[in-house]
Amino acid sequence: MKRPLALFTLLAFANATLMPPAYAQRRPRRGEAEEPQEDSGEETPEGSRDRAPTGGVDRRTGFELELHGTLATQIGRPFVLRGTAYEVRGLATLRPLPRGRVVVYEIDARGNRSEQPLAEGTAADNGRFSLSISPRRTEIEVVVREGRAERSWRYSVTFTPAARYELLTDRQLYEPGETIHGWLRVVDAASAAPVRGKPVQWVVGGESGAARLGQSRTTTSDAGVASVSVAIPSSAPDGSVPVVAVIDGQRTATAVRIGRRTVERVFATLTLDQRVVSPSAQLTGRVSVSTPSGTPVSNAAVSLLMNDRPAATLRTNREGVATFSVPAPAYLSDPIARVSMFATVNHPAYGSIAASSSFTMARIPFELESVVATGALVPEVPGTVYLTLSTPTGEPAPANIGITVAGPAIAGGRARVTTDRHGIAAVPTRLPRNAAARHDSGPCDGRTATSFDVTVESEVPLASRLCVPASTSATVSPRVLNPVANAGARIEVAIDRGPLAAGRPVSVDLLHTAPQQSATAVLASTVVSPGETRASITLPRDYVGPLLVRARPVGGDGVAEGTGATDALLVRPARSFALALSADKDLYSVRETARITARTPAGLEGAHIAFVARDLAAHGGERTWSLEWLRSPTPRRPTASGSFAARSRR
Repeated sequence: MKRPLALFTLLAFANATLMPPAYAQRRPRRGEAEEPQEDSGEETPEGSRDRAPTGGVDRRTGFELELHGTLATQIGRPFVLRGTAYEVRGLATLRPLPRGRVVVYEIDARGNRSEQPLAEGTAADNGRFSLSISPRRTEIEVVVREGRAERSWRYSVTFTPAARYELLTDRQLYEPGETIHGWLRVVDAASAAPVRGKPVQWVVGGESGAARLGQSRTTTSDAGVASVSVAIPSSAPDGSVPVVAVIDGQRTATAVRIGRRTVERVFATLTLDQRVVSPSAQLTGRVSVSTPSGTPVSNAAVSLLMNDRPAATLRTNREGVATFSVPAPAYLSDPIARVSMFATVNHPAYGSIAASSSFTMARIPFELESVVATGALVPEVPGTVYLTLSTPTGEPAPANIGITVAGPAIAGGRARVTTDRHGIAAVPTRLPRNAAARHDSGPCDGRTATSFDVTVESEVPLASRLCVPASTSATVSPRVLNPVANAGARIEVAIDRGPLAAGRPVSVDLLHTAPQQSATAVLASTVVSPGETRASITLPRDYVGPLLVRARPVGGDGVAEGTGATDALLVRPARSFALALSADKDLYSVRETARITARTPAGLEGAHIAFVARDLAAHGGERTWSLEWLRSPTPRRPTASGSFAARSRR
């Protein structure tokens, strides 16, 4: 199995080469060891030779460097450069370089290093060092130095954007003569805090000439928001119009369309009475048809499709409603599946419209999933596997449902647990060293894992075999004791060592991966001594969202780091809140003013709120006006949405 260490470690290593005397006085090139000089016997103030000694296979022939972590950061933010400095003895013998100087420089576009160092420090007695750097250029040079002997290495730094830009328009489709309203929110990519006082250059339409509809220059407010309004000429042709915002050289763009809007003369809704049905069970519901003002539309023809197959043909009654009772499909390939239904409505006076809905078909009462707290079980180390029991619609199962789990990672081979009110049950584990392997078939095909045989004690018993991933090369495991914390808080991390890591120090890193980025930055780092089992880390005040804590054992020489394991935590904004909207009426007359109230917690005076009201009769093809704080690829991400509709009185 490929070791996860390869994802996090940069190793710069090359055998030192002895050069002829003719080259002894020249400076080494980039990445080349300082050549041995003739020993003068003079001592440096540190008590070591300022030139490499000659004679013998144990003479120093150069330096080497190993970096732990990644060279990635957000623009303008510091990150931790951590590693180990070595001295090379003979041809290829590495020994930690005690008390060596480590200096970091920036490299300009011409390849020259800066006069002033970016950071510098002294390595510990075991050669380990940790420096906080804030580079502005994409290349740095790391110099390891003792006395007058030194060697340098150059590395590329990966920068990710320091800010996140979210550009919305109030509509997707505009008619000539209307006004395009653009809205840009600029937030810090790490903390999600608004970025205020930034100039924004707006361009709506083409870059020049008649195609350009307008341009302006605005500044972000205290809420990090800038907006633009551009009127569309009445003679504007149909087509696509770009809306571009440029801030700090970063270009953010979207596109709208100019055309003729279709105003619906009829509304239709498809309502199902059951959310979950079994194969071949009866599904009941209704199709309601009305005008935008709410007047029922009778005698409209309704055609129902289920999974793109005809299901029923109906007619609306005097109330504009057509009811139905149809059988669900008889065949279900998966235990749980979503089924789509479509209703097509036709009326000779009002035209046609379509409506859709969906339901869940299920052969089992619950869905069972497993999650390892640290991502994978670590052999011979205490761990936890969380079993999640949910209904076919994704809601938590009731509390106190018994679950029996059997497998080699369970003490005694078997355990019984019960669900809490969230449908979650925690299973304590301790995986034996040889109880996990790479599987070539079954639910664990292609993965290194162990398996659990699980029985759910529900009204209809559910039995399943679960694949539980394992990391057979890891020997330590971290556990974040307060996995939900506020920015700037102090977290405690428990360190569990296996027998192979007993008595060894453990390095602990706090890692951050920017949303939709692959580069990982080291935010903080510490080393837990052999006699300690807990680490304390202070969270940065300007990072929110998910962070990772990684633990790796330090080798017997006190330097090299082994395969690590990770645990996650969620850092919340210090003042997170929910926003609630309400209207003063349920029904308004035409041209009547609707009063909308937004409710926030106390102390948020001066916050920016953007309201958008749309006519649902002319809403076809429009985008949802919404932004997300925490972006995640999880398919069952909870979402909240709402809509506001005004209808005219008859």
